[in-house]
Amino acid sequence: MSKYIATYKKRGWILNARHSSMHPWTESTAMATKESCFDSLTDEETEILESVD
Repeated sequence: MSKYIATYKKRGWILNARHSSMHPWTESTAMATKESCFDSLTDEETEILESVD
């Protein structure tokens, strides 16, 4: 199984991209989030997000 994760930050936006493959399945996802959306998270929610690999 291969797994690649990348995070890019620019101009108040965060782009998270992930690719994983385990024969015969391959999955690629991308999520863009405005950085200000994270301002409304609780400390507990922030901690959960930061602990995810």
